[in-house]
Amino acid sequence: MMQYEEIENLTAYGRGLLNELRQKPTVEAGIVARETTMGRTFIEYQPGNGTRYVFLFVEIVGMPKLTEHAGANPHSWLVMDTIHNSAYLFAAHGFIAPQLVKEKLGRNEVDSVVVAELIAHVIDRSAFTCEEYLRSVHTEQDA
Repeated sequence: MMQYEEIENLTAYGRGLLNELRQKPTVEAGIVARETTMGRTFIEYQPGNGTRYVFLFVEIVGMPKLTEHAGANPHSWLVMDTIHNSAYLFAAHGFIAPQLVKEKLGRNEVDSVVVAELIAHVIDRSAFTCEEYLRSVHTEQDA
């Protein structure tokens, strides 16, 4: 895993994001409450940056009419942000991009990176880590 100090050519905005994300613990360490019943998982997540996220994850299996209508495959995850009253149906495979989380769940840039990591962790997918996101989006390009 890349260390924050190794990120070269970080923009001023990227340095600001870095300060917010630097002390973030691992995803599992930030989960303060988890309850799973009947295919639904409720999670309260506090990543250590002064924020609190509450999500409900519903695994949708064997409901082809529902998922087909929503444009997903028959095995999907409905992720509901209970604080911001938003939800999105994520496919069971593929990459979770912070930009998708930002657009679909109505989060700001920093939150979208943190939430993408949480969603990927819970539904066993991949997402940019905070370090990878900072490197890919907020580094100055050599001229």
